[in-house]
Amino acid sequence: MKNSNIRNRNNRASNLFIYSIFFVLVIIFFWKSVTLQGIFITGDLAASDIMEQNYPMRNFLGQSLKNGFFPLWNPYIFCGFPSFAEGQGGFFYPLNLLLFYLLPAWVAYNYSVILTFFLAGIFTFFYARLIKLSKSACLLAGIIFMFSGFFVTRLKHINMINAACWLPLMFFLIEKYFRTENIYYAIFTGIIWAIQILAGHFEIAYYSILGIGLYFLFKLYLVYRTQKNILLILKKVIIFLFIGLIGLGLSAIQLFPSYEYSKYSIRTKGLSYEEATMWTFYPGDLVNFLMPYYYGDPAKATYDGKRGIFWENCVYVGLLPLFLAFVSLFLLFKKYKLLKNKPATLVTLSSGMRQYIIFFSCLALLSLLTVMKRSFFLFRIFWFLLPGFKFFRFQQRLLLFTEFSLALLAAIGFEFIIQKLRKGEKEVFRNIVFLVIVVDLFIFGIRHNPTVSLGEWFSKPETVNFLEKDKGQYRIYSLGHFYTWPLAYRLAQGWKGDLTPYFGHRKVLPENFNMVYNIFSAGGYTSLFLRRFSQVENIIWKNTSLTQDGNAFLAPQAIRILSLLNVKYIPTLWKLNSDLLEMKMETEFYPMMPKIKIYENKQFMPRVFLVSQCKSVSSEKEILSKLNDPNFDLEKNVIVEEEVSHGSLSIEGSNLEIIHYSPQEIRIKVRLNENGFLVLSDTDYPGWEVFINEKEGKILTANYVMRAVALTKGIHEVRFIYKPLSFKRGLMVSFITLSITILFIFRPLVKK
Repeated sequence: MKNSNIRNRNNRASNLFIYSIFFVLVIIFFWKSVTLQGIFITGDLAASDIMEQNYPMRNFLGQSLKNGFFPLWNPYIFCGFPSFAEGQGGFFYPLNLLLFYLLPAWVAYNYSVILTFFLAGIFTFFYARLIKLSKSACLLAGIIFMFSGFFVTRLKHINMINAACWLPLMFFLIEKYFRTENIYYAIFTGIIWAIQILAGHFEIAYYSILGIGLYFLFKLYLVYRTQKNILLILKKVIIFLFIGLIGLGLSAIQLFPSYEYSKYSIRTKGLSYEEATMWTFYPGDLVNFLMPYYYGDPAKATYDGKRGIFWENCVYVGLLPLFLAFVSLFLLFKKYKLLKNKPATLVTLSSGMRQYIIFFSCLALLSLLTVMKRSFFLFRIFWFLLPGFKFFRFQQRLLLFTEFSLALLAAIGFEFIIQKLRKGEKEVFRNIVFLVIVVDLFIFGIRHNPTVSLGEWFSKPETVNFLEKDKGQYRIYSLGHFYTWPLAYRLAQGWKGDLTPYFGHRKVLPENFNMVYNIFSAGGYTSLFLRRFSQVENIIWKNTSLTQDGNAFLAPQAIRILSLLNVKYIPTLWKLNSDLLEMKMETEFYPMMPKIKIYENKQFMPRVFLVSQCKSVSSEKEILSKLNDPNFDLEKNVIVEEEVSHGSLSIEGSNLEIIHYSPQEIRIKVRLNENGFLVLSDTDYPGWEVFINEKEGKILTANYVMRAVALTKGIHEVRFIYKPLSFKRGLMVSFITLSITILFIFRPLVKK
């Protein structure tokens, strides 16, 4: 007993030491972020997903939680937008809820990234240890995976790596289930899958369940080969379905609103095959395994993107790990036992190691061949056969499995070599291998975690100072900001040099970044736009011309739509030529470059306004035509999509006042001299309800994307409130699933 206690104590101390190594490596790699000396900034030639999506969304989450409400509706972009339903914000991801509630948003963002890397390494260690690799080999696998190309090049895609870091834990739990026959491990697998979904990247969660499904089939095959019991196999298949139900049930709070959102988005029916194969991994990209910067380095702005997107095709795990992975393949053909001439129990386990080499070799090859969309047939098969596969356009994210597999195969190869060495040689070899791999991966990856000075980054741009002086209800529309970032990127030569141009880019208030300063915008940035709003915005761009000489021409039709959307100010780097716009301020973007300007729209319409008449139009094409028709007076008429017998010739002398405007509730006091319509230039979306003098009314879809209410002559208080049924139903399903899961987990305690 005493010897057993000593072994357990030594084992715990050894594990703690290994966890400390993971922790120290993460601190060294991210030392500026860990010590809060900077905040992450990275992007590519096209945009910065940190600045224009992930940080603003999580900042909005933190602000909302600190103010005591959950951010179901985001009023700051797209004239109002269901950010939670869109899903990428990870609003119900447990770590986000904790970090962004307790900490300032930028600190929470830094630590979320750092924690993600740590978890990826630790979970890989757990799994590798379970399949009986030595602790040093497990540590090696964790280091390779956590600092692989998939993670280090995707700091900008925090929701993606938040989801991906849990993959090794799912493998661990499935393996544990088959080893112990304990259903609790299956339950926890379902819980982890739900956490992946809630992290805000459905694609990674989808691929994860596919990968785990393949692993489950692999384990089922091993069970059947030894026991030949069909009933046992069927039982385990039911268990896998049970895992899926738990994951879907717990994440229903996100899935229900997201499913509803998908019906109104531009991807209602998924992508076309041509769109999905637009970005692919070519056989020539295999060179990335050996030389990740062969085609250029985005950190130095030398990657031109002609072969695709750098991080989507990056599969670097290090040169030595790749060699070690091939050593493990060598074991297959030579039929070596991993721990030859060791005690019988270890020899038995070593015979099982051969099966893991086969599985992870096949998984690596399968995922790699699948992403070669135009060069190999697997993608086409999966495209037509797998439900949901056609909703995603960057299947290169399946390379997550390639890199995870290579990390484990490298650990197995390392283990084999270690066992063949003499005692005195092992320590030297182990230290050299670890040093070479860590240095190699750090040299490769360190350029992908640039940080910027907090003082400069959080100083308020002059454009924000100007806009904050106007206390009215208005929106902005950042014109051409998607050209400003590439310009800043080129001027800075990536993000390894002078980062000053990026500070200039902030001043144009790129879409979504306006949220950081609580400034309302008619624009926004997401990968999944609402279909109707996208069509209205197309009217703006069809009537706008940006030239290379710094001039821009906005036709009256473009300004007409901007006015309707309550756009009063237009920040831009271009000189706008229109009598309907007046330049109000200028500020420097970068020396020797055109200045950033803010133009005031002289014709902008209020956030809420009254009209006397409506025009009933059922055809979407005709509605868009009316919006684009300068002869149709939008200040006196509202376009509705159903027959409405209401209105008057004039409501002259009527007025209104916004008495409360918050993300999920708006109250307006209206005095009408005759029957008319109240029009709110906020996005119409399911879940919004209206109450007129405390009685439920009816919201009319107005002007294709807005909300309107028919009001009679008199004084009214109109209250809009957001209560999405999809969220309520999802919450109920998640609560029921969680309750049943908790009761099942703790039922032994209840019996006692």
